[in-house]
Amino acid sequence: MAFEVVFDEKVKKLGFELGLEEDDRPHVSGVKPGGAAIALGVRAGDILVTINGAPVGKPSREEIKALLKVRPLTLQSAPESWLDEFFMTAFFRRAATATNSGEQFFSFRKGCKRRLRERNKHLVLESGAEVSDSGSESDGQAWNIQQSVPKTRQTFVKLRIVTMRVRVSCDASAGSLRFLLRVPRELELVADFVRHLHLRLPQQATSLVLRVGGFALLPTLRLTDVLRDDDEVCVTVTGSDERPPIQSSVPMAALPDSAAPVAPAEKRRPKDAGNEDVPTPAAPAPSKARKEKQKPKVALVTSKQAAAEARQVLARSRQPSEEPQDEDMQQARSVNHPLLGELEVPPGQRTEEFVNRKLRTLKKAIRRQ
Repeated sequence: MAFEVVFDEKVKKLGFELGLEEDDRPHVSGVKPGGAAIALGVRAGDILVTINGAPVGKPSREEIKALLKVRPLTLQSAPESWLDEFFMTAFFRRAATATNSGEQFFSFRKGCKRRLRERNKHLVLESGAEVSDSGSESDGQAWNIQQSVPKTRQTFVKLRIVTMRVRVSCDASAGSLRFLLRVPRELELVADFVRHLHLRLPQQATSLVLRVGGFALLPTLRLTDVLRDDDEVCVTVTGSDERPPIQSSVPMAALPDSAAPVAPAEKRRPKDAGNEDVPTPAAPAPSKARKEKQKPKVALVTSKQAAAEARQVLARSRQPSEEPQDEDMQQARSVNHPLLGELEVPPGQRTEEFVNRKLRTLKKAIRRQ
């Protein structure tokens, strides 16, 4: 892992106070390599070390000397994909006129890598890093700043690189505490962090509500989405039988009557207790005439004669009233039918309707047999 060490002007002047020589005084690197960034600065008269913007604490005089003697390296080993693109461009520029350029590419790439590794090793030696004589590729990497920090400090720096710290402030219900808390990486959801925080409170709380910037953190959200390093988390303790107040932008007094909560019937009865002696008017009973009007009229047929009269009435209603009745209908007539034979049509009936009625009667008789 590579680091960038950034020094402000006050720290530069601190080199004279610590008795460092001209060559040992730090300088500011303009190129930020990959990895964590360690900054050494002065705040309110104290020397503070920050890693990725998170304050580590106040270092000792020996640690300050060790940090000031280490110079930041701007040389980094490039990834393989970038190297392949670089070697491909450089080789084909050099061998644009060659005929067998494709076969010589891998040998050219291997030689360039070897020369680049030797140059990296030479630059690291110039910057003051100690390189072993084994010549391994790991020695050619950028200088690790933790090699100049005491072992007791190295462990703490590694923890600060992989974790996150938050400022926890509890209200009066939680004891009015304020402390710093490290958030382990294995915690994924807000509910996991609530359980982690619940174990570290002095008093047993039934339920905790976390807020960041006045906004509550839902238990189902991920910590990486809602929590950042050095955030202030406000903790509120709520009872198991209490519900957190609902934040509403409209007061209850401004709500209309239709939006007010409806109370059950048992709770509404005492309000109407004063009106119990006033009888409520009953609904008027429907009269017999109205009941008769509402009942559907059903025609009851009791004899064949009444049925025949009903058919005649229907037949008269179907034919237009303006059409004059034939004089032949006033007298009885005889008709010779191929199936029914000779029939006598009674007066007042049409011949076609009489014959059709006889045919329907014949069909019913045949079905019954």
